[in-house]
Amino acid sequence: MTNTYRNLLRFSNLLQYKTLFPISIFLLAISLSAVLLREESNRLQRVDPLQEMTNGLSEAWPFEPLVYKGLNTLEELKDPVRTIVETVERGDSLSRIFKRHSVSRHDLANLLASNKKSKQLRYLKPMQKITLKVKNGHLVQLQIQLTSLNSAVFNLTESGDYTFLQETLTPQVKLTAVRTTINRSLYLDGKAIGLSDKTLMQLTSIFAWDIDFSQDIRAGDTFSLIYEVLLHEGEILREGRILAAEFTNRGQTIRAILNIDDLSHASYFSGSGNAMHKAFLRNPVHFSRISSKFNLNRKHPVLNKIRAHKGVDYAAPKGTEIKSTADGKISFLGTKGGYGNTIEIEHGGKYSTLYAHLSKFSRRLKIGALVKQGEVIGEVGQSGLATGPHLHYEFRINGLHINPLTVKLPQARPIEPRYLKQFKNQSNLLGNMLTSMTKSSEIKTSDKLQPANHREILDLYQVK
Repeated sequence: MTNTYRNLLRFSNLLQYKTLFPISIFLLAISLSAVLLREESNRLQRVDPLQEMTNGLSEAWPFEPLVYKGLNTLEELKDPVRTIVETVERGDSLSRIFKRHSVSRHDLANLLASNKKSKQLRYLKPMQKITLKVKNGHLVQLQIQLTSLNSAVFNLTESGDYTFLQETLTPQVKLTAVRTTINRSLYLDGKAIGLSDKTLMQLTSIFAWDIDFSQDIRAGDTFSLIYEVLLHEGEILREGRILAAEFTNRGQTIRAILNIDDLSHASYFSGSGNAMHKAFLRNPVHFSRISSKFNLNRKHPVLNKIRAHKGVDYAAPKGTEIKSTADGKISFLGTKGGYGNTIEIEHGGKYSTLYAHLSKFSRRLKIGALVKQGEVIGEVGQSGLATGPHLHYEFRINGLHINPLTVKLPQARPIEPRYLKQFKNQSNLLGNMLTSMTKSSEIKTSDKLQPANHREILDLYQVK
């Protein structure tokens, strides 16, 4: 009995504890909630509702953008565009350039197919400059330099194609004047004063009718010239036209002045207005050596007997270009006995020329075809009876062989009367500059010339 009573008492106490404990916890939670709500109510009464909502932002909000600290801006999230500049090397292709820089081949195919102008990208030239803009391995823009002043630009569009745009620079023109004495050779001494190959070729072309540059040049000869230099943003793009030149060869001085007519045709005339251009060039190859002159009693080197040499032989490496010395029509093209591969050209009536021992003919030539003075008609070779590569050149008047080195070449027409007055102004300005240079042994640059002369001369040429 006693044990049963004790057990009931323990059970009653345990039941009471388990019932009251949750109730106590519940009441405690209600009390804490009431306290917290009261404190929050008091705080809201003390704080401006707008300030609470904006957490201390300026009054300009929401009209100024929020800055989220710790997050990159939109620009930072973008992948950067790489700019790649390439200079085309021999044997290069656009495919190889794209592969070198891991640019998508699909973009290359799309570029070549999306625009007709992109055909020029298939034929790259050594030293051409190409600029690529690439993003994520895909081509965004391609710019290729066509000339020193012109570039082709291809831009990616939203549709995935490429559009074409041609950019043309407007250069600043600066006049430069130089003078030098030939001690080694025209080419070496010209390069020594900074002249480009193009300007040297231009110089020899101007005087090609009066001076035989293969045999007439002597140490002590001098030349002066005033020419254009084209610049863009201070960088030299290239050398331009020769405006005036003077060459003293074996004590004889020849001067040439540029004239540009209303049709923008450029020609050179002497100070008195006579054309530098003659009906015939003095020789058909550049910078060659005369190996055998005109001689009616020469002993033939192959046949070993006296046989008249009715022309002039120009020794030159195989493949050297041969030019027609005058306008004319092809009268013979083929193999001709000991002459080997031969071309004959008729030049309007009584004049004709012959070119022999060629290695090859220009592709477009055929009997009856018209050729221009200075046009390439073939290449130097050793065909026929020849001991080495050279060109045999003959000059005929009414079928008679004349020495090409001494024949008096027919003159071209002088400057037209309507251009004479303006030409005289140009000739006087440029002539005075050439004369002042001749009196001094030092090389002059445009910085040492009178600015007024610069502007005046340029204005004369820009009027046309």
